[in-house]
Amino acid sequence: EIDERLKTIKIRLDNEDDLWELYNILYTGDVLVGRTTREMKTNDSSYRRSMTVAIKVEWAEMQPMSNRLRVHGIIIDCPDDVEIKGKHHTVNLDPGRMAKIKRRAQLSWQLMMFSQS
Repeated sequence: EIDERLKTIKIRLDNEDDLWELYNILYTGDVLVGRTTREMKTNDSSYRRSMTVAIKVEWAEMQPMSNRLRVHGIIIDCPDDVEIKGKHHTVNLDPGRMAKIKRRAQLSWQLMMFSQS
């Protein structure tokens, strides 16, 4: 689903080929929005919390053996009740997941090609 006005593309990753295509069109500085978990610590314990975050992409790594794309960056948006903006985080993308990419510049032809494959 492409929104040229907002310069965003929403992607359902169906298989490893989709992960590879996304890996090839991600650029440093893109914003990736996706579901993830993060370890939350309290005074006497810790737990993992599921949430949606937006990260400014610094790098991505394809892991074909685990069928996963790891996207690392700095959190720029998260739920209001957690104080993790500005911290580093890695979002793991697996087949069956959804992701959204936002660019400051116009959507590139690579995104258009991805939406047609």
